Amino acid sequence: MLCLVTASAYGQFTAKGVVIDNAGDPLIGASVVVQGTTIGVTTEIDGSFSLAVPDNAVILEVSFIGYETQRVAVNSASGMLTITLEDATTQLNEVVVVGYGTSRKEELTGAVSKLQSDKLEQVPLASVEQTLQGNVAGLQAVMGNGQPGANVQVRIRGIGSISASSEPLYVIDGIPVTAGDITRTNTTANTMAALNPNDIESVTVLKDAAATSIYGSRGANGVILITTKSGRTGKPKIDLRTQFGFNNWAVSEKKRLKGLTSEQYTQMFLEGWLNRGETIDKAVSRFEGYYPGAVDFGANGEIQKINVETNWIDEITRTGQ
Repeated sequence: MLCLVTASAYGQFTAKGVVIDNAGDPLIGASVVVQGTTIGVTTEIDGSFSLAVPDNAVILEVSFIGYETQRVAVNSASGMLTITLEDATTQLNEVVVVGYGTSRKEELTGAVSKLQSDKLEQVPLASVEQTLQGNVAGLQAVMGNGQPGANVQVRIRGIGSISASSEPLYVIDGIPVTAGDITRTNTTANTMAALNPNDIESVTVLKDAAATSIYGSRGANGVILITTKSGRTGKPKIDLRTQFGFNNWAVSEKKRLKGLTSEQYTQMFLEGWLNRGETIDKAVSRFEGYYPGAVDFGANGEIQKINVETNWIDEITRTGQ
Protein backbone atom coordinates (compact mmCIF):
# COMPACT_ATOMS: atom_id res chain seq x y z
CA MET A 1 0.00 0.00 0.00
CA LEU A 2 2.84 2.38 0.81
CA CYS A 3 4.47 1.71 -2.56
CA LEU A 4 1.19 2.44 -4.32
CA VAL A 5 0.73 5.73 -2.49
CA THR A 6 4.32 6.72 -3.22
CA ALA A 7 3.87 5.93 -6.90
CA SER A 8 0.74 8.08 -7.17
CA ALA A 9 2.44 10.99 -5.44
CA TYR A 10 5.58 10.71 -7.53
CA GLY A 11 5.82 13.12 -10.45
CA GLN A 12 3.74 15.90 -8.94
CA PHE A 13 4.36 19.18 -7.16
CA THR A 14 2.11 21.72 -5.51
CA ALA A 15 1.64 25.12 -7.10
CA LYS A 16 0.72 27.80 -4.59
CA GLY A 17 -0.17 31.43 -5.02
CA VAL A 18 -2.65 34.23 -4.59
CA VAL A 19 -4.94 35.93 -7.13
CA ILE A 20 -5.58 39.68 -6.79
CA ASP A 21 -7.07 42.52 -8.83
CA ASN A 22 -5.52 45.81 -9.97
CA ALA A 23 -6.12 47.35 -6.56
CA GLY A 24 -4.37 44.48 -4.78
CA ASP A 25 -7.56 43.08 -3.29
CA PRO A 26 -7.92 39.28 -3.26
CA LEU A 27 -10.36 37.67 -5.69
CA ILE A 28 -12.54 35.07 -3.99
CA GLY A 29 -13.67 32.11 -6.12
CA ALA A 30 -11.33 32.71 -9.05
CA SER A 31 -10.79 29.60 -11.17
CA VAL A 32 -7.26 28.14 -11.42
CA VAL A 33 -7.02 25.29 -13.95
CA VAL A 34 -4.14 23.40 -15.55
CA GLN A 35 -4.42 24.24 -19.26
CA GLY A 36 -5.81 21.40 -21.35
CA THR A 37 -7.00 19.36 -18.34
CA THR A 38 -9.81 19.28 -15.81
CA ILE A 39 -7.42 19.70 -12.88
CA GLY A 40 -8.29 22.88 -11.03
CA VAL A 41 -9.37 24.65 -7.86
CA THR A 42 -10.98 27.93 -6.82
CA THR A 43 -9.33 30.56 -4.67
CA GLU A 44 -10.07 30.90 -0.95
CA ILE A 45 -11.43 33.93 0.91
CA ASP A 46 -7.95 35.50 0.93
CA GLY A 47 -7.43 34.79 -2.79
CA SER A 48 -4.97 31.96 -2.16
CA PHE A 49 -4.90 28.59 -3.90
CA SER A 50 -2.98 25.32 -3.69
CA LEU A 51 -3.04 22.92 -6.63
CA ALA A 52 -1.24 19.60 -7.22
CA VAL A 53 0.04 19.55 -10.82
CA PRO A 54 2.26 17.19 -12.87
CA ASP A 55 6.00 17.45 -12.25
CA ASN A 56 6.82 19.28 -15.47
CA ALA A 57 6.37 22.73 -16.91
CA VAL A 58 2.64 23.45 -17.12
CA ILE A 59 0.48 26.50 -17.77
CA LEU A 60 -2.16 27.62 -15.29
CA GLU A 61 -5.25 29.40 -16.60
CA VAL A 62 -6.61 31.87 -14.06
CA SER A 63 -10.04 33.37 -14.77
CA PHE A 64 -12.75 35.32 -12.99
CA ILE A 65 -15.98 36.92 -14.18
CA GLY A 66 -15.36 40.50 -15.32
CA TYR A 67 -11.59 40.01 -15.64
CA GLU A 68 -9.23 39.01 -18.42
CA THR A 69 -8.00 35.41 -18.28
CA GLN A 70 -4.31 35.10 -17.36
CA ARG A 71 -2.02 32.21 -18.33
CA VAL A 72 1.01 31.61 -16.11
CA ALA A 73 3.78 29.06 -16.72
CA VAL A 74 4.84 27.20 -13.56
CA ASN A 75 7.20 24.39 -12.63
CA SER A 76 8.52 22.75 -9.48
CA ALA A 77 10.97 25.63 -8.97
CA SER A 78 8.25 28.28 -8.94
CA GLY A 79 7.73 29.84 -5.55
CA MET A 80 4.68 31.58 -4.18
CA LEU A 81 2.83 33.05 -7.18
CA THR A 82 1.10 36.42 -7.23
CA ILE A 83 -1.28 36.62 -10.18
CA THR A 84 -2.97 39.93 -11.02
CA LEU A 85 -6.10 39.90 -13.20
CA GLU A 86 -6.90 42.93 -15.36
CA ASP A 87 -10.42 44.33 -15.68
CA ALA A 88 -12.18 43.26 -18.89
CA THR A 89 -13.11 46.80 -19.94
CA THR A 90 -12.10 46.60 -23.60
CA GLN A 91 -15.74 46.45 -24.76
CA LEU A 92 -16.47 49.73 -23.02
CA ASN A 93 -14.16 51.50 -25.46
CA GLU A 94 -16.03 50.14 -28.49
CA VAL A 95 -17.41 52.91 -30.71
CA VAL A 96 -21.06 52.59 -31.73
CA VAL A 97 -23.10 54.67 -34.15
CA VAL A 98 -25.82 56.64 -32.38
CA GLY A 99 -28.10 58.81 -34.47
CA TYR A 100 -26.01 61.27 -36.45
CA GLY A 101 -22.81 60.66 -34.49
CA THR A 102 -20.77 58.07 -32.62
CA SER A 103 -20.24 57.32 -28.96
CA ARG A 104 -18.23 55.00 -26.77
CA LYS A 105 -20.17 52.33 -24.90
CA GLU A 106 -18.92 53.51 -21.52
CA GLU A 107 -20.47 56.93 -22.20
CA LEU A 108 -23.74 55.56 -23.58
CA THR A 109 -26.89 55.45 -21.47
CA GLY A 110 -29.45 54.36 -24.09
CA ALA A 111 -30.39 50.79 -25.00
CA VAL A 112 -28.15 50.03 -27.98
CA SER A 113 -26.93 46.75 -29.45
CA LYS A 114 -24.18 46.48 -32.04
CA LEU A 115 -23.40 43.62 -34.39
CA GLN A 116 -20.07 43.54 -36.22
CA SER A 117 -19.46 42.09 -39.69
CA ASP A 118 -17.72 38.99 -38.33
CA LYS A 119 -20.96 37.92 -36.65
CA LEU A 120 -23.00 38.60 -39.80
CA GLU A 121 -20.66 36.58 -42.01
CA GLN A 122 -21.04 33.50 -39.79
CA VAL A 123 -24.76 33.21 -40.57
CA PRO A 124 -25.57 31.86 -44.08
CA LEU A 125 -28.76 33.88 -44.58
CA ALA A 126 -29.73 36.08 -47.49
CA SER A 127 -31.67 38.64 -45.44
CA VAL A 128 -30.17 41.29 -43.18
CA GLU A 129 -33.12 41.08 -40.80
CA GLN A 130 -32.77 37.32 -40.38
CA THR A 131 -29.13 37.69 -39.35
CA LEU A 132 -30.24 39.88 -36.44
CA GLN A 133 -32.56 37.19 -35.06
CA GLY A 134 -30.91 35.62 -32.02
CA ASN A 135 -28.01 38.09 -32.05
CA VAL A 136 -29.81 41.20 -30.75
CA ALA A 137 -31.69 41.08 -27.46
CA GLY A 138 -35.32 42.12 -27.71
CA LEU A 139 -35.49 41.80 -31.52
CA GLN A 140 -37.78 39.34 -33.27
CA ALA A 141 -37.64 38.67 -37.02
CA VAL A 142 -40.31 36.53 -38.71
CA MET A 143 -40.26 35.65 -42.41
CA GLY A 144 -43.75 35.28 -43.87
CA ASN A 145 -42.83 32.62 -46.45
CA GLY A 146 -39.85 31.02 -48.11
CA GLN A 147 -40.04 33.12 -51.27
CA PRO A 148 -36.66 34.72 -52.12
CA GLY A 149 -36.73 38.41 -51.24
CA ALA A 150 -39.90 38.05 -49.18
CA ASN A 151 -40.74 40.58 -46.51
CA VAL A 152 -39.36 39.94 -43.02
CA GLN A 153 -41.43 41.26 -40.12
CA VAL A 154 -39.15 42.83 -37.50
CA ARG A 155 -40.29 43.81 -34.02
CA ILE A 156 -38.07 45.54 -31.45
CA ARG A 157 -39.32 45.11 -27.89
CA GLY A 158 -42.74 43.96 -29.03
CA ILE A 159 -45.55 45.66 -30.95
CA GLY A 160 -45.49 49.45 -30.73
CA SER A 161 -48.91 50.21 -32.21
CA ILE A 162 -52.25 48.46 -32.72
CA SER A 163 -53.37 50.20 -35.91
CA ALA A 164 -50.18 51.78 -37.30
CA SER A 165 -47.01 50.06 -38.49
CA SER A 166 -44.70 48.46 -35.93
CA GLU A 167 -41.73 48.22 -38.32
CA PRO A 168 -38.49 49.90 -37.18
CA LEU A 169 -36.81 52.67 -39.14
CA TYR A 170 -33.84 51.56 -41.27
CA VAL A 171 -30.98 53.99 -41.85
CA ILE A 172 -28.26 52.91 -44.30
CA ASP A 173 -25.11 55.05 -44.20
CA GLY A 174 -27.13 57.95 -42.80
CA ILE A 175 -29.99 57.69 -45.31
CA PRO A 176 -33.46 56.56 -44.08
CA VAL A 177 -34.82 53.69 -46.17
CA THR A 178 -38.40 52.50 -46.55
CA ALA A 179 -38.49 48.81 -45.65
CA GLY A 180 -41.18 46.18 -45.32
CA ASP A 181 -43.58 44.84 -47.93
CA ILE A 182 -43.71 47.09 -51.02
CA THR A 183 -46.30 45.13 -53.02
CA ARG A 184 -50.08 45.09 -53.11
CA THR A 185 -50.43 41.54 -54.46
CA ASN A 186 -50.36 38.08 -52.95
CA THR A 187 -46.57 38.01 -53.25
CA THR A 188 -44.24 39.98 -51.02
CA ALA A 189 -41.09 41.94 -51.75
CA ASN A 190 -38.66 43.61 -49.38
CA THR A 191 -36.32 46.43 -50.31
CA MET A 192 -33.79 45.23 -47.73
CA ALA A 193 -33.38 41.98 -49.68
CA ALA A 194 -31.27 43.90 -52.20
CA LEU A 195 -28.65 44.60 -49.52
CA ASN A 196 -25.93 41.95 -49.42
CA PRO A 197 -25.09 41.01 -45.79
CA ASN A 198 -21.46 40.58 -46.85
CA ASP A 199 -21.30 44.31 -47.69
CA ILE A 200 -22.23 45.35 -44.15
CA GLU A 201 -19.56 46.62 -41.76
CA SER A 202 -21.79 46.87 -38.68
CA VAL A 203 -25.42 47.02 -37.57
CA THR A 204 -26.51 49.12 -34.59
CA VAL A 205 -29.99 48.67 -33.13
CA LEU A 206 -31.42 51.62 -31.15
CA LYS A 207 -34.18 50.35 -28.87
CA ASP A 208 -35.39 52.95 -26.37
CA ALA A 209 -36.66 56.52 -26.57
CA ALA A 210 -33.36 58.02 -25.43
CA ALA A 211 -31.50 56.41 -28.33
CA THR A 212 -34.14 57.05 -31.01
CA SER A 213 -35.27 60.54 -29.97
CA ILE A 214 -33.53 62.41 -32.81
CA TYR A 215 -35.61 60.50 -35.37
CA GLY A 216 -38.90 61.64 -33.88
CA SER A 217 -42.03 59.61 -34.55
CA ARG A 218 -40.30 57.63 -37.30
CA GLY A 219 -38.12 56.02 -34.64
CA ALA A 220 -41.00 55.10 -32.35
CA ASN A 221 -40.56 51.39 -33.12
CA GLY A 222 -36.78 51.45 -32.90
CA VAL A 223 -34.06 52.29 -35.39
CA ILE A 224 -31.67 49.94 -37.20
CA LEU A 225 -28.51 51.74 -38.34
CA ILE A 226 -26.56 49.92 -41.05
CA THR A 227 -23.01 50.94 -41.95
CA THR A 228 -21.66 49.40 -45.15
CA LYS A 229 -18.05 48.58 -45.90
CA SER A 230 -15.86 51.17 -47.59
CA GLY A 231 -12.35 51.37 -48.97
CA ARG A 232 -9.42 51.29 -46.56
CA THR A 233 -5.77 52.17 -46.78
CA GLY A 234 -3.21 49.40 -47.08
CA LYS A 235 -2.73 46.35 -49.25
CA PRO A 236 -5.67 45.00 -51.27
CA LYS A 237 -7.60 42.20 -49.57
CA ILE A 238 -9.80 39.70 -51.36
CA ASP A 239 -12.43 37.73 -49.45
CA LEU A 240 -14.02 34.65 -50.99
CA ARG A 241 -17.11 33.09 -49.46
CA THR A 242 -18.85 30.07 -50.97
CA GLN A 243 -21.85 28.01 -49.92
CA PHE A 244 -23.03 24.60 -51.06
CA GLY A 245 -26.21 22.74 -50.35
CA PHE A 246 -28.53 20.15 -51.84
CA ASN A 247 -32.19 19.18 -51.93
CA ASN A 248 -33.34 15.60 -52.01
CA TRP A 249 -36.42 13.46 -51.52
CA ALA A 250 -37.88 13.50 -48.02
CA VAL A 251 -39.42 10.02 -48.45
CA SER A 252 -38.03 6.61 -49.35
CA GLU A 253 -37.95 5.41 -52.95
CA LYS A 254 -40.86 3.02 -52.37
CA LYS A 255 -43.16 5.91 -51.38
CA ARG A 256 -42.23 8.21 -54.25
CA LEU A 257 -44.64 9.12 -57.03
CA LYS A 258 -44.17 6.86 -60.06
CA GLY A 259 -45.10 7.90 -63.59
CA LEU A 260 -46.02 5.81 -66.64
CA THR A 261 -43.36 4.19 -68.78
CA SER A 262 -43.21 5.09 -72.48
CA GLU A 263 -44.98 1.85 -73.39
CA GLN A 264 -47.74 2.40 -70.83
CA TYR A 265 -48.28 5.97 -71.99
CA THR A 266 -48.42 4.89 -75.66
CA GLN A 267 -51.02 2.22 -74.86
CA MET A 268 -53.09 4.74 -72.91
CA PHE A 269 -52.87 7.27 -75.75
CA LEU A 270 -54.01 4.78 -78.38
CA GLU A 271 -56.82 3.42 -76.18
CA GLY A 272 -58.10 6.92 -75.62
CA TRP A 273 -58.50 7.59 -79.33
CA LEU A 274 -59.94 4.12 -79.97
CA ASN A 275 -62.54 4.71 -77.26
CA ARG A 276 -63.44 7.94 -79.04
CA GLY A 277 -64.26 5.97 -82.18
CA GLU A 278 -61.07 6.49 -84.18
CA THR A 279 -59.44 3.66 -86.13
CA ILE A 280 -56.11 2.22 -85.02
CA ASP A 281 -54.38 3.76 -88.04
CA LYS A 282 -55.83 7.18 -87.19
CA ALA A 283 -54.77 6.82 -83.54
CA VAL A 284 -51.22 5.85 -84.55
CA SER A 285 -51.09 8.79 -86.95
CA ARG A 286 -52.11 11.20 -84.21
CA PHE A 287 -49.50 9.75 -81.83
CA GLU A 288 -46.72 10.10 -84.42
CA GLY A 289 -47.84 13.67 -85.02
CA TYR A 290 -47.28 14.50 -81.33
CA TYR A 291 -44.20 12.31 -80.77
CA PRO A 292 -42.43 11.70 -84.10
CA GLY A 293 -39.92 8.84 -83.99
CA ALA A 294 -40.58 8.00 -80.35
CA VAL A 295 -42.18 4.59 -81.06
CA ASP A 296 -42.00 2.15 -83.98
CA PHE A 297 -45.42 0.62 -84.80
CA GLY A 298 -46.33 -2.52 -86.74
CA ALA A 299 -48.90 -2.84 -89.53
CA ASN A 300 -51.79 -3.32 -87.10
CA GLY A 301 -50.68 -0.61 -84.65
CA GLU A 302 -48.83 -2.92 -82.27
CA ILE A 303 -45.80 -1.48 -80.50
CA GLN A 304 -42.59 -2.94 -81.92
CA LYS A 305 -39.90 -0.70 -80.39
CA ILE A 306 -39.69 2.11 -77.85
CA ASN A 307 -37.09 4.67 -79.00
CA VAL A 308 -37.50 7.20 -76.18
CA GLU A 309 -37.71 6.26 -72.49
CA THR A 310 -37.50 9.31 -70.21
CA ASN A 311 -38.38 9.16 -66.53
CA TRP A 312 -39.72 12.68 -66.11
CA ILE A 313 -40.42 12.23 -62.39
CA ASP A 314 -36.75 11.41 -61.89
CA GLU A 315 -35.67 14.35 -64.05
CA ILE A 316 -37.62 16.99 -62.17
CA THR A 317 -36.96 15.60 -58.68
CA ARG A 318 -33.31 14.62 -58.84
CA THR A 319 -30.91 15.93 -56.22
CA GLY A 320 -30.53 19.69 -56.61
CA GLN A 321 -27.36 21.56 -55.74
